[in-house]
Amino acid sequence: MIIPKPVSLVLHDGIFTLDADLKIVCDTSRQEIAFISDLLSQRLAAIAGLTAETIAPSERVLVRGNSPTVTLELGKLETSPNPEAYRLRVERHSVTVRANEPTGLFYAIQSLCKLLMSNDGGRTFVIPCLDIRDFPVFEWRGMLLDCCRHFISVDYIKHCIDCMAELKMNRLHLHLTDNEGWRLEIGKYPELTRTGAYAEDPGFYTQADIREIIRYAQERFVTVVPEVDVPGHALAALKSYPWLCCTGAPERNSGHQKDLFCAGNEQVVQFLLDVLDEVIELFPSTYIHLGGDEAPKERWKECEVCQEAIRKHGLGNEEGLQGYLLRTLSEHAARRGKKTIGWDEALECGIHQDMAIQWWRYRNKGEQPAIHALEQNHHVIASPNSLTYFSFPTEPDHHFKPERTSDLQKAYSAKYVPDGLTEEQRRRVLGAECCIWTEYLTEKEIDRMLFPRVLACAELMWSYPEQRDFSEFLTRVRLEQHRLERDGVVFGPYFSVME
Repeated sequence: MIIPKPVSLVLHDGIFTLDADLKIVCDTSRQEIAFISDLLSQRLAAIAGLTAETIAPSERVLVRGNSPTVTLELGKLETSPNPEAYRLRVERHSVTVRANEPTGLFYAIQSLCKLLMSNDGGRTFVIPCLDIRDFPVFEWRGMLLDCCRHFISVDYIKHCIDCMAELKMNRLHLHLTDNEGWRLEIGKYPELTRTGAYAEDPGFYTQADIREIIRYAQERFVTVVPEVDVPGHALAALKSYPWLCCTGAPERNSGHQKDLFCAGNEQVVQFLLDVLDEVIELFPSTYIHLGGDEAPKERWKECEVCQEAIRKHGLGNEEGLQGYLLRTLSEHAARRGKKTIGWDEALECGIHQDMAIQWWRYRNKGEQPAIHALEQNHHVIASPNSLTYFSFPTEPDHHFKPERTSDLQKAYSAKYVPDGLTEEQRRRVLGAECCIWTEYLTEKEIDRMLFPRVLACAELMWSYPEQRDFSEFLTRVRLEQHRLERDGVVFGPYFSVME
């Protein structure tokens, strides 16, 4: 009935019937709980056409007879200390939701709303009597949105946050800088958005826009994680300030962009530190993503400034220079109470010990990047590209060969934790993240690429079952599709028609 599937769901005899006397019982003196209560009331109105009054626990004595109630309460759960855990108990005349923290209450009402059913054409809504005990396996349950190749509006980002919240996903990774566009307003360097935001598809986020996105996400217990890509994927920044690159005259080339930030130039490093300071000030997230991927070193090999930095600091080669740059930024972030993330190529250049690694090169390197990261005691976020890149289509086309396609069943087969790890290494797998890259996608096309495959990812990130029954999952997907389409979500194909 529910995606992601709960840890434990036990059905009992009887049903809970919603009617016009329904009351939500909770302590609204806490802002988070007041928001959760309001959101539940809005969802019940949208689904069942009922207006539920919220009352304080002290007013429960005023509830008439067997009038239905939904009680939201905080208290220690015996089953799990996890701050996202919850227990949902449905009896004939009452629903009781209990959680360690407000996050758990929020996730419980996502489950509650998915249990609503009507057998009389929507005149009456009921919930079967049951007991759910639930908590997530992974703390990091994310989605990446590439806002650079094509600009994504604030409204659509909010739509994605709503979808994530319903699926109990909690990390929104915004890819904000790339060759095609610099999307984040930086006060100290206004040309980044005056010029860089209009490199190709125009648009950028003001700092006020970002604060609004963060506010909206925080209400729904989603953390927004920014990515500023270093040293590559930087052409929009280099076009804005040409002195940031080795040649002073950046040019577009085919393949991976050869012009990088000039890592040997102390002024360039200071620029990146200044940008990082504004990003840290703007985003509450503990983690800041620094990229570190797909950075060919031809320009650095030809740059006397970079070569002098390699000699001066004893870095050995250009990979050592990239490691030096990423360590400098990571150490600066650490002094501000932040941690950093890099794509798995960053492992090859000697990075800061506390940098987490986002494993993505599954198609070419399998699980080895994740294993190497864990052996070096880094935390890992799993994004194996063949299984979690939902910008890959279900059918091959002129952009994507058959090996760069995926469907719902393939997404549900994904493995985020390599075999043969120690228990300590397993604990260092923070979770997983699906990715939407927008080289070939506009905002209007994203929904049908995400859905239904993101449902598989959401389930694995929450429960990560070792034994997976795809047929049973498919039944729940079809129910979820009906609910989500009612909310305006557009679904794409489930499977390849070629199979």
